[in-house]
Amino acid sequence: MKYFLFFLAFSLPFLSDGQPVITSKSFPSIGDTLYTHIDYLPNNIRIQEAGKSNRWDFSTLQSPFARQMDILPANFFAEHKYFPKANAAVMLKEDQLGFYLIGQRSITLLGMAGDDPLELGLNQITYFDPPLIERRAPLRYQDGYQSESIVSYRLALEDLPKNEFSELPFTPDSIRITLTYDRQDYVDGWGTLLIPGGIYDVLRERRQEARTIQIEARVGRLPWQNVTDLLSDSKNLGNQYTISYYYHSNESKNPIAIAYMDGEEKQLLNINYKARSSSSNVQEVGKAKPAIYAYPNPAIVNARFEFTNLPPGNYKLVILNILGLEEWSKTYYIDGHRTEKINIAGLRKGSYLYSLIDERGKTISTKRLIVIKP
Repeated sequence: MKYFLFFLAFSLPFLSDGQPVITSKSFPSIGDTLYTHIDYLPNNIRIQEAGKSNRWDFSTLQSPFARQMDILPANFFAEHKYFPKANAAVMLKEDQLGFYLIGQRSITLLGMAGDDPLELGLNQITYFDPPLIERRAPLRYQDGYQSESIVSYRLALEDLPKNEFSELPFTPDSIRITLTYDRQDYVDGWGTLLIPGGIYDVLRERRQEARTIQIEARVGRLPWQNVTDLLSDSKNLGNQYTISYYYHSNESKNPIAIAYMDGEEKQLLNINYKARSSSSNVQEVGKAKPAIYAYPNPAIVNARFEFTNLPPGNYKLVILNILGLEEWSKTYYIDGHRTEKINIAGLRKGSYLYSLIDERGKTISTKRLIVIKP
């Protein structure tokens, strides 16, 4: 209980015309555990409508398991010494810990410890300068905010991953990586949001983010040189744009849903949404093992296969009948997470096994799939 934070409400939860006002009651407290789902293949979801009294229907979302995120006291971790103002810590992903300041008017990300932001496999302490505001309260319809933050860190030659910068025309003594975040947040609508298991009154906040990545190299005491364009994956560097929609409610300590889109808003990438409740099928964020899940299971015509936490590489998905004979297979390149929708209408009614096999022929996981016919 001593770690539980009490927050003051700054205004009434609803205005006279039904518009919700999101207060700090929606902020998580230290000691809370949040449960969410992610649908990586959201079908027939429309999120573009803005304005008043909207009705967003996300009730068709699917996910094979809930993800668990614990809001822990920052001083539980030795890295707290680098972020003395932080009062909360969250495992953002495997080997990456985020340090936050949860206040009465905002939740701010101060920095991270562990895997570096470019995922080069390096253990780094990185700071946001200024700290990056993730959520605000009170939040009202048509509120707007602009914010910018910079993360910069240096790597000595002996710390550089082998061959990572071998394309450079010279051998640097050190590398400096700078990430600039430019955010435009605007509350563009309010209304009712339907997700599996719940209906909520929400405010919708649109977040447009431009992330610029710059890589500089240095030899001796010579000036830093921008070498971003000299690297073969420079198209993945430079400017990167994303659009996301946050659906906030005072009834939840985490957003009811977050819809992620590409920078041109032409493709809906995935939707993170509130879990109904904790269940036995839960993965703790940052600790999940490589796995594969099929759902719905039993399946009739189509089944989704979700691959999770896999190292980069080619993997073969195989469906076997009860005698162990292969009925279907396909190879995919997977880096982390991927979801594929498979038509199983050609399979007869019955029980099957599905296996995920890596490039070396090692079976990662084997599970049962039930096929039924109407």
